[in-house]
Amino acid sequence: APAPESAADVSTRKLLEALDEKQMPDVALWVLERVAADKDAAAGLKQEVPFRRAAALVGTNRTESDPKKRAAVFDEAEKQIDLFLSTGPDGWPAIGAFLQKGNLLIQRGRVKAEQAKRPGEDAAKLLAEAVPFFDGAIKSLQGTTKPGAPIEKVASAEDAIVKALREADARVATVKKPYQDLKDQATKAEEEAKSMEAELRQLQSPARGKDAKDKAPAAPANPGRIRELQVNITKLRKDAAILAKDAKDLEAETRKKLTQPLAEQEGLRTKLLQTRLMVAETYFEKAKAYEPKSKDWKACIEESTNRHQELADKYPTKGVGFFARYYEGRNLALVNDHEKALTALAVIYEQQSQAPLVSLLRSKALNVALECWLADPKKYDQFTDALVKFALTPPRPPNRLDADWLSMKYRAALLLEARAALPETDKAKQAQMIKDALKLSVEVATVNREFAKEARELAAKLGKQLPEGAGGGTLVAVVADAKAKVDAMREKQVEAKKLADAGKAAEAETLLKEAGTLRDEATAKYEEALKQGEQANSDDPAVNQIRYMLTYLLYDGKRYADAATMGTLLAEKYPNAMGSRQAAKIAMACWQQLMRQPDAAAGIDAKAKLNEVATLITKTWPAEAEAADAFTVLAGNVIESRSPAALIAFTKELPKEAARRPSLLLRAGTALWREVREAAEGDETKAADWKVQARAALDEGLAALESAQELPPAPDSKVIMAAALSRVQMALEDGDDASAGKILEHPVYGPWTLASGQDPVLNQGPLAESAFNVATRYYIQAEQIDKAQKAMAGLERLAGKDEKSSDRLTAMYQSMGRELRSQLERLAAGGKTVSKDVRARADKILVGFEQFLDGLAKRDSKTSSQIWVATTYLSLGSGGGTGAVVAKAKAEQYLDRAADVYKKLLERKGDPDVEKFEPSIRLKIANIYRERGKWEEALAEIDWFMSDK
Repeated sequence: APAPESAADVSTRKLLEALDEKQMPDVALWVLERVAADKDAAAGLKQEVPFRRAAALVGTNRTESDPKKRAAVFDEAEKQIDLFLSTGPDGWPAIGAFLQKGNLLIQRGRVKAEQAKRPGEDAAKLLAEAVPFFDGAIKSLQGTTKPGAPIEKVASAEDAIVKALREADARVATVKKPYQDLKDQATKAEEEAKSMEAELRQLQSPARGKDAKDKAPAAPANPGRIRELQVNITKLRKDAAILAKDAKDLEAETRKKLTQPLAEQEGLRTKLLQTRLMVAETYFEKAKAYEPKSKDWKACIEESTNRHQELADKYPTKGVGFFARYYEGRNLALVNDHEKALTALAVIYEQQSQAPLVSLLRSKALNVALECWLADPKKYDQFTDALVKFALTPPRPPNRLDADWLSMKYRAALLLEARAALPETDKAKQAQMIKDALKLSVEVATVNREFAKEARELAAKLGKQLPEGAGGGTLVAVVADAKAKVDAMREKQVEAKKLADAGKAAEAETLLKEAGTLRDEATAKYEEALKQGEQANSDDPAVNQIRYMLTYLLYDGKRYADAATMGTLLAEKYPNAMGSRQAAKIAMACWQQLMRQPDAAAGIDAKAKLNEVATLITKTWPAEAEAADAFTVLAGNVIESRSPAALIAFTKELPKEAARRPSLLLRAGTALWREVREAAEGDETKAADWKVQARAALDEGLAALESAQELPPAPDSKVIMAAALSRVQMALEDGDDASAGKILEHPVYGPWTLASGQDPVLNQGPLAESAFNVATRYYIQAEQIDKAQKAMAGLERLAGKDEKSSDRLTAMYQSMGRELRSQLERLAAGGKTVSKDVRARADKILVGFEQFLDGLAKRDSKTSSQIWVATTYLSLGSGGGTGAVVAKAKAEQYLDRAADVYKKLLERKGDPDVEKFEPSIRLKIANIYRERGKWEEALAEIDWFMSDK
């Protein structure tokens, strides 16, 4: 069996999975290179490098526009997957690799098919090149082994899944066997007992003859057999009861043992169905490489349809069955078999569940069904009131207005318009249909994505069909006109950016001016629409949408005060309106801009306004993402104020349900700890209370991370590391070495773990320096010398290897010395008398301090560094701020060490730095000798001043 992975390997694997989830392929490639070069990395992790590298390469290709470069990256990715598959993996690694290869080949085929649509391209050649990619994808995905037959060689994702599933089935059967055997034995014993009972009844009641009614009952036949049966029945019943009890006793244990195998079994079954669905869809994708309606096109669509139908028929209640039924209907609609298509689609769009997945599929199915209905006026009435209501209802999170949903709404508007125009349509219903169609078209136009232009034209047309005050009239036309100008403005802004990036500044400036003109015109139109809307109904959702668009345009036009006013109005009065949350965020951004331009809003306190809006957001949507941004603004302002009272109030008033509460507590707690460390003399009592509050905030914030498998990406990861570092410093100061070590080495957020890890954001820079600094102190105190040396090696790594590295490292050590000295001074702050506990803690710190100072004196011979070491020893020995916790004998040792370092400096004849400071050095030596009672030595140093030197 392979050796178990080390903690570092587990962390690396988690990091790679996180990078994949966060779509950071460039960083993933860098980490993979490190793994490949690491001789200590686990063999299993190294084996996965090619496969993981392939996934990262595909990720880097998303933004590549050069077809040749994209093809080269795809080639390399496919090569890496094949390299991994050549090692003969099985289980989930093999499944993942084959699926990755299938996805890669599908993507390559799609790229070719999309490229064929571009003007000037050789479409026939590109489409022909796409076909082998789709065929390769099918080969990588589709099983090659007949059902029930042994799998000789794993050659596809389906093969790998089926093999793993059979092994999972066997594991489940093995776990079940003892329990099942007992149940089977109990059942068998019971059945044998029942069989004997039947025989016993037969023997005890023999059949009578024709004249039996006049005779006495016959004696039972074979009494010996009867006694034998009675004995056996009793024994079997007893055995069955014992076996049933044993099975019952084993049931709970068996269920527990089955939890993981059954979960794995279900996961593999789901993956098998998803893979088969993927194969069916690949045939659909392949059809796009052929001329529509051609023989090859029809063959691919038919194969896709048959596979989807088979899955839908076999698994009608599973998610994969619903998707397959939708795809079946979509394919049938594509070949104009509308009757069968609508029959298949009705299964989906007639669902009543509000579950997000069902709603998503309903929107897709209804979109295709509407296309079928629009082709035949006789089918208009199949678009029932219930379906109209669904089309009018906005999607509920996590669903959103994607291309299918927008297409469905636009087609619904078209059908309602067409249906209203039919002569047989009731007049009252006709007006409602036009209103609903108008609402749908305005909604699609407002989102400004798929079908936006067509929806605006339709909205303007429908608006004219309704009288003023009935939701129509000129308002819709004005909004449509304004929206068109906004679209044109955005197009010019995008084009201007492209020109600027290409170095064509003058042309870009011209386009930006044109975009500005369009923005001003759109703003005027929306202001006109707002007047009309407010006169009709100021609470109408469409009016609030106008307010949101004005907020956006005013901000874009740098009219920050006006934009902030409009955005705040929406948040205050219409918090549930579409766009209100975004408008509130724009209002915050406006005040942030005005804070940077104090003259732009004369007489207005932009910072106070920013706090007002941020507070409004946190109270209106405390648990939503917008509140997280607002709380972050408030936290930033409180931290910037350097007010401990404000920081404490912020942590106490932060709602329990607040978005990002743990992160906010960590930021506030870290800032409060800084105030504790920098507290002025005389504020010790206040600082002690601040420390309690800081500890509580940090502990709650870190506790929220206990169940996390990994850190969030930067900057949140840096906030967490800084907070954990603060908590370690606090624990060290409290003498709580156990907590300090636990937090320092925590597998997820520990500063030592992160600074020693592979995340480049966290293993370098000031945070990593502080982590190694604190770790050195802790490990020296804890007498874990090996780790202390590793921490010091970490500091050396951060210092670098150039000419200035020694200076940087010395500065780091001096910073650590200041930390140790500050810690001693805080212990000594209690007065002349200290407890045994404080004395013991001080002794541990001093042992570490001595090792640290001696090490620095040996490694850095520069005059400035030696003077700093000597001066630090002198300070410790003379009792300056630390006298209460430094014993007299220890203080004398420190004075002697200081004198020794100073004397060695004076031995450096001709050193200009020593000559420069020689008077000061000799005076300090004289003072040391005086304090130690060495009068002759002290006078010798004084004589130097009296000489002619």
